[in-house]
Amino acid sequence: MAGHKTSKKKNYLFLRITQDKYQLPLAVAGSVRELARMIGVSHNTIASAICHSEKQHWKKPAYVRVEVDDELL
Repeated sequence: MAGHKTSKKKNYLFLRITQDKYQLPLAVAGSVRELARMIGVSHNTIASAICHSEKQHWKKPAYVRVEVDDELL
């Protein structure tokens, strides 16, 4: 179909990072729940922190969501 866009599901990795200028990854997971299990916190804590940091553009977030290409997964 000409002009038909296929919607691709976006893929994300969720990271716990250092809160310094380097923002090095401490833990990496394919879902918020997986990251929560890895580091021993509630998935709600991570989801809330990511949401707030993205909306308010925090300079030193503890958790981030990174979009990745299908080819990298």
